[in-house]
Amino acid sequence: MLENRLERAYIKFNQSITHNKELREQINNLRRERIMFESIHSNLERELVKVKKDMAETIQLANQVGRQGARCLPGCGCVSKQQHGP
Repeated sequence: MLENRLERAYIKFNQSITHNKELREQINNLRRERIMFESIHSNLERELVKVKKDMAETIQLANQVGRQGARCLPGCGCVSKQQHGP
């Protein structure tokens, strides 16, 4: 009777050890995934900053071109005169 209790306790202990091992492996896999996702996230953040900067520069350039175009419109001949010379 005492041997049966010991045997059942031993089996339960081994099952707990096995379950803990599986959980540790899962935790380690999730840690590796987190590191990978953090790396991807930081790369995307850097790319987003670059794209925002490029977009701001493009908008600024478009605004400058728009203002220059607005100055040339009333004369209607300033662009062709500049291209052909005096």
